[in-house]
Amino acid sequence: MEHGNNTTGLFIMKTNAENQKKYRENQLNKGSKRLDTYIDAENSKQLEYLVKEMGLSKRAIIEILISTEFTRLKCYNLAKTKKL
Repeated sequence: MEHGNNTTGLFIMKTNAENQKKYRENQLNKGSKRLDTYIDAENSKQLEYLVKEMGLSKRAIIEILISTEFTRLKCYNLAKTKKL
């Protein structure tokens, strides 16, 4: 077994910062937008409950909630417009 300068077959370890940078670049390339915010402690507990109950990530649950509310509001506004 040779231990000299031969690095063939060795894995190059990336730092956490390098991995995070690559992940963020991939997300941007997919068209994702970054959301960094604080929420109320009670809402945080509720979100954690949804994560456990639904078996989904926080991201997935937030996206579902936004999409559902957006659709509900659009339907409501459309129905309201037709009544006028």
